[in-house]
Amino acid sequence: MTWLTTWLKAHKTRTVIIVLLIALIALIAANLQIDKLETGGTPVAEAKGAAAPKVAKGLDELPKDADFKVVAQSDTLILKLDAKTGHFIAEDKRNGNVWRSYPDPNQWLTETQDGVWRNHLRAPVMLQYIDLSGNKSQPKETDLIQENGAVKDVEMIPNGFKVTFDMPSKEFTIPVEVTIDHDSVVTKIIDSGVKEGKLSLVWMRVYPFFAAEHSEGQDGYMVIPDGSGALINFKNNKMNVNRIYREPIYGEDFSFKINVFDPSRHQIIMPIFGEKSDDKGFIAVAETGAEFAEIIASPSGVYSDYNWITAQQDYRSSFKQITNEHKGTFFITYNKDERFGSDRVVRYILLDKSKASYVGMAERYRQYLMENDGLKKIVPKEDKVPMTISLIGADSEDGLISDRYLKTTTTSDAMQIVQRLYGLGVDNMVVKVPVYLETNYALNNTNNDGFSPRHTGMRDMAGTVIDDVVSLKWVEHIIDRDLKNFKELGVDGVTLTDLGEWLDSDFNTKYGSARDESRQLQQDIFKKFKDTLGNVRGFQSNFYTLPYVNTIDHLTGDYSYDLFSDMAIPFAQMALHGLVAYNEEYTNDRQQYRNDFLHAIEYGANPGFILTAQNSDDYKYAHGLHIYSSNAADWESDIVQEYQKFNEALGDVQDQFIVNHQTLAEKVKETTYENGKRIIVNYGLTPFRQGNITVGAQDYVVIKGGK
Repeated sequence: MTWLTTWLKAHKTRTVIIVLLIALIALIAANLQIDKLETGGTPVAEAKGAAAPKVAKGLDELPKDADFKVVAQSDTLILKLDAKTGHFIAEDKRNGNVWRSYPDPNQWLTETQDGVWRNHLRAPVMLQYIDLSGNKSQPKETDLIQENGAVKDVEMIPNGFKVTFDMPSKEFTIPVEVTIDHDSVVTKIIDSGVKEGKLSLVWMRVYPFFAAEHSEGQDGYMVIPDGSGALINFKNNKMNVNRIYREPIYGEDFSFKINVFDPSRHQIIMPIFGEKSDDKGFIAVAETGAEFAEIIASPSGVYSDYNWITAQQDYRSSFKQITNEHKGTFFITYNKDERFGSDRVVRYILLDKSKASYVGMAERYRQYLMENDGLKKIVPKEDKVPMTISLIGADSEDGLISDRYLKTTTTSDAMQIVQRLYGLGVDNMVVKVPVYLETNYALNNTNNDGFSPRHTGMRDMAGTVIDDVVSLKWVEHIIDRDLKNFKELGVDGVTLTDLGEWLDSDFNTKYGSARDESRQLQQDIFKKFKDTLGNVRGFQSNFYTLPYVNTIDHLTGDYSYDLFSDMAIPFAQMALHGLVAYNEEYTNDRQQYRNDFLHAIEYGANPGFILTAQNSDDYKYAHGLHIYSSNAADWESDIVQEYQKFNEALGDVQDQFIVNHQTLAEKVKETTYENGKRIIVNYGLTPFRQGNITVGAQDYVVIKGGK
């Protein structure tokens, strides 16, 4: 049974009151060591074309400061261009910081990399291509310098410049715009002007070594959007090991998936990356075309002595072309005729010196979300956190002939559970039944509404039907009717599962959509529900849903534990707290009960439980429900205690931004809110003391503002 079949089997209805949890087999241990080359493990041949010009090692290899001319100014930045190389410099008027689109010349003389990668480091454009005219061609990497390419058609435009990178030896033409906007440098690949010849683009990196830095003497790190966020510290690593961070924004596209699904990895939900080096820092946001981009972070010692991080723009993706579905034979190839469309825009927001930290990056990203996505501060109904109570109505299990229906919580049961909890003092509940209904428009295995997998189901790049996954364009024709029904039921809102969590291309010949179209279709569905019902909850949602959700259930609070990553950070939570409510896993589904409780307090999450009126043992073979203990009566005292503790810690900061987060000692974290409240969490097994403050082992303290 494949991972996808298992996953689909756990989702048995399209519009349901049931909260179904996905149980996937862990294929790889949590401490995953990523040893993959930039092509995902496939050796990459070096490109052969026009010989790169010979330049003696030294500063003559890099652009000269005297060749840069001012082309634009904002209130914050001065933009300069070297028309010969296409490189740029941005100078910050606030503090004198200088940002280069190429590696720092002050460190170049100690750079030890030779050969092709020395050219890559100096080039404004690096790319991978493949010759699809034959059957055995492998992707190759090259760059503008390696191909002896040229900069042509230099043009001044409002707030910046436009250049065209030309590689006649490979017949590639790449037009790029660079502009400044207040404190941002914005790069844009103009898709309509990208030209290919007999060779096909696989991916492209424009100015990939922007702000690249050696580790020596630098207090720095890279911020990667791994789960909730993680840091890769600058280290003097001289071992040339192929360990880099490389993940697609918004997760993998299952229409192109080749490798086995790895549930231990956390996908990218935020289209961001960042870097800090001493008192210089930036946060970058992938804007237009983010659906086709990957985040690449390479620590010092891998491909050079530089730490560098960038957005890789994908134009094609390999896929399995099935040759005999019955026998499961296939070969790996690319689509020669079509490449992923849309312009590619990346915004580099340059931070003032005092904000050069992951806290400053999160603060500036929060501002970006408010300015660009219209997010506004939460207005709490009261100084008590909302306790999410998810009540499971029913499930199913395998029967002799057909699936057997399992009743777990009736409407009457639900009313009794809620009334009893209210009587015990839990007076601010968000109840998913019947107040919120949970629905899944991504799956349909009941053939309701005329759904037919063959005709209205999603297909992958090879044209294979992906079981019961629904084509989103087909969903459009039933949404309006369902919205009317939800409205008539008088529900306060809905929870949309899977939509907003997964983002895939669809090659259904009638209802198909590219990946960026699928993102827009999902946003349209979220918007319709918000406009009609007012309240929408997401589940493990990507950030493109933020304008339409008031809460995100199961917002990831962890990272993937790669060996090159050094620490998880609550980047997503720092950006969202005060704007969008969120919770982590259900309390009665915690893996490490005390540790996970402390984690939720540190990350500013709301509490939640998943409950039934019946005993869990009665449905241990259920398809979707995999909670070991969910009987409401068994959890009453825990629910009351959690409610009280979360209110004490977080009740009065629901609308407050997180303004600081730091490590006070090993296993001791402090979170600070804008009203001055500080929460210190001690995960250690011994007490922590700081001045007159003592935090017990495996405990936390709340310090009011001004104390």
